[in-house]
Amino acid sequence: MSAVPLKGTTAVQARVRLNNKWLNAVTLVPSVTGQTANVLALAQSSLGEAVALFSVQPNAAALADVQASFYRNGQWSVPAAIPATTGTTVLNAQVRYDDQTTLPATPTATLVWVEKTTTSTTASCAIMTALGKAAGGWDTPQKIGEGCYTFIQLAVNKRGEAAVALGAPSRAIRGGSPAIVTSRNTAGVWTGLTDLGSLTYGTPPVVAIPDNGAAIAVFSDALLGVQWSRRSPTDGSWTAKATIDGGVPAVPTGIAMSAKGAAVAVYNSYYPVVGPAPLQAATLKAGSNIWKIDPVAPYITDPSGNIGSFQIAATPAGSFVVGWVDNFPTLPLGVLGSSMGVSVLMAGTTAWVNTTLDGDMTGTYTEPSPTAVAAATGRAVTVWNNTYYDPSFTYTYSEIKASASSIK
Repeated sequence: MSAVPLKGTTAVQARVRLNNKWLNAVTLVPSVTGQTANVLALAQSSLGEAVALFSVQPNAAALADVQASFYRNGQWSVPAAIPATTGTTVLNAQVRYDDQTTLPATPTATLVWVEKTTTSTTASCAIMTALGKAAGGWDTPQKIGEGCYTFIQLAVNKRGEAAVALGAPSRAIRGGSPAIVTSRNTAGVWTGLTDLGSLTYGTPPVVAIPDNGAAIAVFSDALLGVQWSRRSPTDGSWTAKATIDGGVPAVPTGIAMSAKGAAVAVYNSYYPVVGPAPLQAATLKAGSNIWKIDPVAPYITDPSGNIGSFQIAATPAGSFVVGWVDNFPTLPLGVLGSSMGVSVLMAGTTAWVNTTLDGDMTGTYTEPSPTAVAAATGRAVTVWNNTYYDPSFTYTYSEIKASASSIK
């Protein structure tokens, strides 16, 4: 299942993959002159329902309206605004489903957003959440904290526990971001915000949560390297940050966990805007506190490459899939381009396997092309955007591509 903005236009479309076939695209946000529409998140329940989250700005002078559309019984609902406070600006929003897999469970989505209220003298932000179902929409929203965070990552397990990471990413090298986390227990109670103490230069944290609720947060600090913290399922507290890899600067990170708690942290080995910046990975066994990094072959992508964007996902059984875009792959001298591929660590193995899915991106502008990856029992899917530019940069067109594979 995928939902993508049409680059260069003002519409959002969605496609569903059913019985190993992609169905025809459905327009969720029709094209309107002057309008800007962007996909924020897409979540799918193990029981077949889904929700797409996107922002729609009617014109440059208007506030962007964050909307959601639920997918149920083969149909997408009419997009409707999320329950944000009227007149506020939504800085960002994310949505995830619980991981329940057995009927008659009702798929429940957790929505988290940050809304900004500006007065004549001050600006303040609230971190909000709400539960939603395809059959009934969103419940009454709840405030869970304060802070004007523009980065949100959300993870939810099958018990309904949730972990949220908050930050403020910067495009500048060592631009700096706080590392804030919070969580929800099985009773639906949220803990207070926890500052993991990123120093002056850090990247936003990322989170994953297994079935037992022992979530892990990861971020990178320019002085300390890649850091991590684990949540206590008992009281929702987070451990003091500790080092996974102290030899890397403030670089983008990713984290995924199996149902039983095995984890893989993936991160750039250097600043992506400078390069070379291949991906490295560290693995953690369920219940362990010792991360393992292969001393002989630490990279899971081309060591001379420069990974501009990546995502990681895990199956319940413990297979890990990383989708990536290499902005500077090995190409003939003088040729610009990018390549897209996946790196897979199959459950029960120790060696990563790399596959280039789209090596014919010559002429693609050298900026990160969006890539997304999802994994579930028996199947992994990746979706990416290939944007072509003519030599004079006078016109562009995009292709949305996808690939699926069997996996443990």
